[in-house]
Order: sequence, then structure tokens, then C-alpha cells
Amino acid sequence: MVAIKALWGPFTTTPRQSGLEYRLGELRWYFFGIRQDGRMGRWSLVYECSKRKFRAQALEVRAQSGPIVRPNAWLDGSPHVWEGLLIDILKKHLTPEDIAMATAISLGIRTDAQAGRKR
Repeated sequence: MVAIKALWGPFTTTPRQSGLEYRLGELRWYFFGIRQDGRMGRWSLVYECSKRKFRAQALEVRAQSGPIVRPNAWLDGSPHVWEGLLIDILKKHLTPEDIAMATAISLGIRTDAQAGRKR
């Protein structure tokens, strides 16, 4: 379970090839946000095409310059906090186009992602 105070993204959709033949193995969406305790966070949501399953993972925040003294200073002041499983929180931020692309790839329909285009 996680609690996220602010969440931005997904910023980009990254297709990844699987095996020697060109077959899309997974799609990745990247997010950035502020945890409830004020620390920065980065996450990715991964769709594994062959398994037709999502998974989420926390990524390292490389350039954190120190503790955030005023974590609410640049937020909209909203007390809203997303709580729950990370995978569920991130999936709610996908667009209908993102879901359609993942579905099409799983069904074997060629998409812009398979042509190597990033969002």
C-alpha cells in the first residue's frame, strides 16, 4: 500500500522488444510524484504483452537535493491523497488511448508503438 500526495504522468510510453524477432514484449509508462511524507517518487507501470498483465515498480530518484522543507509550497493545496496499491493508482491515470494500444498489441494488431514511435 502506498499514499501519493501528487502524481504527474504518464510522461512517455516506451515500447520494448522481446526476443530476436520483432515482437513487442512490453509497454512502459513513467510517472513522477510526491509521496504523502513529502519525498519525491518515480514509478513505472509496465504492461507485459504476452501475459496481458500490468505490474508497477518504484524507480530510483537520482537528483533529490535534500529534504523538502515545504512540500505543499508548489502543489495546488488540495488535501487529496491517492491511497492503495501502486498498480491501481497508476492504471487510473492511463488514457483510453493507452489502454487501446495495450489491447491492440495483445491481440496482434500493429500500432504506432510497434513502429517505434514514442508518445
